[in-house]
Amino acid sequence: MGKRQDIAYEPSRTGPVLRARCTLCRHQDQYLGVFHDVVVKGLEPKFGKLTDQNEREFRSFFDKIIQVPFSLPVNSYRPMDFVLQSLVRIGYITGVEKGDGRISKPIQQIVEYSVGKNPRSIKRLINTLSLLSCISHCGKENAADFVNTPQGRIVNFAIVALQVCYPKIYKMLALMPDFPLWDSSMCTRMNLHVDSTGENEPGWEEVLEAACNADSYLTQRHNDIRELLYLVQQTTETVSKNGTADFEKNIRSIIDKSSVTGVNDPVAPSDVNQKRLIDTLHRMVIDRLQAVRPGIPKIKRKNNTGNGGMFLFYSDETFLEVIFRPRVIAGKIVLEIVLSTRLQRPDRLTGMTFAEIMTDQKIKVAMTAFDKCVGPLLKDTYYFEGAHYAEAPDTYFRSFSEEQACIVDHEYTAPENLSENVSYRIVLANESLFSDKAVIMTIADVILAAYDYRSSVTA
Repeated sequence: MGKRQDIAYEPSRTGPVLRARCTLCRHQDQYLGVFHDVVVKGLEPKFGKLTDQNEREFRSFFDKIIQVPFSLPVNSYRPMDFVLQSLVRIGYITGVEKGDGRISKPIQQIVEYSVGKNPRSIKRLINTLSLLSCISHCGKENAADFVNTPQGRIVNFAIVALQVCYPKIYKMLALMPDFPLWDSSMCTRMNLHVDSTGENEPGWEEVLEAACNADSYLTQRHNDIRELLYLVQQTTETVSKNGTADFEKNIRSIIDKSSVTGVNDPVAPSDVNQKRLIDTLHRMVIDRLQAVRPGIPKIKRKNNTGNGGMFLFYSDETFLEVIFRPRVIAGKIVLEIVLSTRLQRPDRLTGMTFAEIMTDQKIKVAMTAFDKCVGPLLKDTYYFEGAHYAEAPDTYFRSFSEEQACIVDHEYTAPENLSENVSYRIVLANESLFSDKAVIMTIADVILAAYDYRSSVTA
């Protein structure tokens, strides 16, 4: 014979929770988590919609299993005390900052606009921030970077809250961090409909409203989401000295940090703004090249529609051509980098095999220098891949020299050529990762290796 239980229900923020107490033994009290509204919903097929007329039937159902009802003092629950104490505990803010209204006030607003008083959601938000902090401390962090400033930590808190509570809006932000510039192009990418009577482009508030209108939950939270983004905008603009460019850079640095804790869908072609990606690569790679090798006479970016790249000049008439071809393949962004390493053989090397060519000291030094750059990248860098050929489609060559041996010995090149153009691929999960310093350095290093190869062989 089973043990009888006395069951009471107590209200939570989202509805009463049933509490069961065994009265026939001395077992420890047990709790049954049940939402009152959910139980009422389940009784509707039996009693119909809850009204004043049938309220007694619903009450009788609860009375059968609940003998001792009581209420918890939920009004005295102070979630902000828990939030601030937790942020201090994980090292996200200091004890002094906890009492600083310039920090605590926006944090309180972010909590109100996102997780509210829901303990589970608050805990998930704090855990996410804790994980991000651990990851940051494992790397080399610059205290001057936006993400490590007080304003950056406020914005990071807000964006992680978006990720936890409103993943659809977070995805839009990841696609285009400079959200004040959201317009009809964002509507197209997200398949949103904006009611517009005029010819003017919709503003970001209208785009946000369209995104919220497509989801019943987001519709209810539309005002909170808008206020959350206002807070992000105002906080970021206070330290973005160079306007839009700085704003996007600062928000993107936060997105890059938070993206490691998300479960991302495979990238679709519509998720990639090809023009923006190429513009970013042009700007950041050229800046890196000029910083590392100021002696290059001229670097000119390509203006091809659909592709990008640049010319690195040796003189007014000779140059290395670089082509960027971004595509989406198997849910990832693949940037193909084509380098114009095609060179004609000097007369002294005509008719030689690759092994014989490598006995030429000048050629050997040039190819070995190229290998010192490309070889370790192909071996150790997960996102960097080499070319392959039809006879070995699954083989990626471990070095430039190995690749040239394949070209020469298998006659993939004209007999009069010493080497052909080569290509490499950068494969990453999302567009924002192409702005990472390590990725930009990798691209610049390979371009300079090709630049030096041509220069050494033709000198």
